[in-house]
Amino acid sequence: MQKRQAFGTLHDNLSALAARVYIGTFEAPILVWADDVGEVFGVHPSKSPQVPATWIAGTFDSDVQHSDIEDDLRMLLRERAKDWIVD
Repeated sequence: MQKRQAFGTLHDNLSALAARVYIGTFEAPILVWADDVGEVFGVHPSKSPQVPATWIAGTFDSDVQHSDIEDDLRMLLRERAKDWIVD
């Protein structure tokens, strides 16, 4: 994966989102992160963009379990939701 690929958003069904990320690992390992509005992207780790560490779900390859990706996306959603809640 040479170019940034969009997988969906953290507002999507997380199981379906994790499946799309998992399919993305078939070509090569991918670094997965969510932007300011929760859009989820992936790119080869060597092409890593400058994003805050708190935006990163993880680096995944085809050996990772679908459920592990889903768990990491859920943790990222919880962390990112704190930024979206206005007091």
